[in-house]
Amino acid sequence: MSEALDAFHNRARAGKDVYQRGLIIGEVAELKPSPHGHKLKLRQASHWYYLSSDLYEQFQRKYAMALTGVDREDLRCVAVLTFEKSRQDYLNVMDIAAMLANPTFIPCDSSYEAAMADRLIAEGRAFEKPLRHVDRAPVHPDFRLTDTAPPTVIEVLGLAGDPEYDQRMAEKRDLLPADRHSAR
Repeated sequence: MSEALDAFHNRARAGKDVYQRGLIIGEVAELKPSPHGHKLKLRQASHWYYLSSDLYEQFQRKYAMALTGVDREDLRCVAVLTFEKSRQDYLNVMDIAAMLANPTFIPCDSSYEAAMADRLIAEGRAFEKPLRHVDRAPVHPDFRLTDTAPPTVIEVLGLAGDPEYDQRMAEKRDLLPADRHSAR
C-alpha cells in the first residue's frame, strides 16, 4: 500500500510545465503545528500533509465540529484534501474539508448525533442518516427509522434551551412529515 500511495503522491506535482493535484480522503489521526502552519496525518497513511497558516485558520473555523473527532475513540474526523507535492517533496494541502462521523463512519453533525447513531446500531435498528445537503430539501431529519411503518423521524436535540436553536427546531418540526416524530 505504501508504494502505491507514494506513486499517487508523486503524480501530484506542480512544476514549470506540469500542474497536477491529488485528492485523498481519510480519517485525521493527528493535527499539529509545523514551522509554516500545521500538518496532519491520516490514519491510513504515514505521510504528513502540510497546511499553510491561512488555510489552517479557515479549516478550524469552517470545520470546528468535525475536528472534535480527532484523537477520540468515540468519534472520527474524515477529511478530503486537495494537495500537490512540492519540489522539496512536501505534500502541501491546497484545499480541505472535513466531516464528523461516529466510529462506524456514519456522518454526524454533533457528538449527540454520533451517540444516537451508536445507540441505533447497538439496538439493531434499521435506519437512514440523511445528509443535509442532499435532495435540496429545506430540512432533513437527523435520522429516519426504516423498521417502522411509516418510517419514524428522529431529531437529536443537542442544544435545547438555546433560543436560536429552539426556534430552528420549531421551524424544522413544521417542515418535516407530521405522521411520526421522535425527539431525543
